Amino acid sequence: MQSNFLRYDDNWIHNYLNPILSSGAPSELVSEEIEKNTVGTDIHLMPIFSQRFCDTITKMASEMPEQNWTKGRHEHYPTNDILLKDFDARLYEVFQSVLQKWLLPHALNIYQIAGKKAEDFADETFLVRYTIENQSYLDTHMDSSYFTFNTALNNNFLGGGTYFKKYNLTLQPQPGWSVLAPSLVTHKHGARPISEGVRYMLISFIHPIVQPAY
Repeated sequence: MQSNFLRYDDNWIHNYLNPILSSGAPSELVSEEIEKNTVGTDIHLMPIFSQRFCDTITKMASEMPEQNWTKGRHEHYPTNDILLKDFDARLYEVFQSVLQKWLLPHALNIYQIAGKKAEDFADETFLVRYTIENQSYLDTHMDSSYFTFNTALNNNFLGGGTYFKKYNLTLQPQPGWSVLAPSLVTHKHGARPISEGVRYMLISFIHPIVQPAY
């Protein structure tokens, strides 16, 4: 692992962010809305990480002890996963910088969420692993989030893809690209089964921070 992988600075941005995102291009250029039958789906593809980032994090994941992967964190639709802060706390801090500076501002602009800033939102970010032995797919479900980033980390597997039932749409983005979509009843989705290899994803549930009532 490169020594600078766990330190967010200009060098990290140069090496590990997708250059389309880090160029500061308008959000309509860095996200592509998928359309089905000329109807907008509010599903977007966003370039986030470089291939170097994907190669580094998947290597770390492949070397992680088997007992560190969880199988029941979520009650109804559990995945074989690990919270990013438990995977590596320093990497989670790096990701917080990426989330606040790049991802949330673009998402809030894409969905035209007025009166909210990046710091008004919190995340649950975790690494997911799909394997033939443990879990090869995930049934159609709703996320418990405002919107979700589903980021692909590798493509050296067969099968897979994120399936949106309402739109009969399966997306298989290239490594480093994320499927950004709203959650709850309008965007039920699942993970298509893999038939060979290991599929790694970085998932971020985004939800508003609830202010205490006085």
